[in-house]
Amino acid sequence: MKKLLGLSAVALALSGCCAFCELNTNPPKTSTVDGEKVLATFYVQNVSYQLLGFIPITSGVTWQKGGIEHADDWEIDWFDDSATLDENMKCLDHACTVVGSHRIGCISHNIHEDPFWSFFICNRRLIKTECVIFEPKQ
Repeated sequence: MKKLLGLSAVALALSGCCAFCELNTNPPKTSTVDGEKVLATFYVQNVSYQLLGFIPITSGVTWQKGGIEHADDWEIDWFDDSATLDENMKCLDHACTVVGSHRIGCISHNIHEDPFWSFFICNRRLIKTECVIFEPKQ
C-alpha cells in the first residue's frame, strides 16, 4: 500500500495540479459584444485530485489577491479540494475588481471529472471558467 501511495504522489506531482488564470486587459480595440465594448477577457482553470473519488489529496489555488502580475502564480492546497465553481467565481470577482468593472458577459463553465484517470484510485476534476468583462456603464 505504501508503494501505491508513493507512486500516486509522484504521478500527481508530475501531472500539473494547479490553478491557472489569464486576464487579458488588451483585447483588440474593435472588440464588441452586442454593442458593448470589451474591457478584458478572462480565463481560469483549476485542477484537483481525490483519492477513491472523495478523499481530497490536492488542488490548485485560484488568484484572489494582488495585481495582474500575480494572476498566474501557482499555488497548491494539500488535503483540501478548492477546485470548485465557487472558487473560480471568486477569482473572476477579483479580476473584475482589478480591471474596474463587474459587468461580464459570454460566461461559460466546463467541469470535467475523470474517474478513469488512474484505475479508479484517483479522481481528477478540471473546472474552467471564461468570460469577457465589459466597460462600466456611464
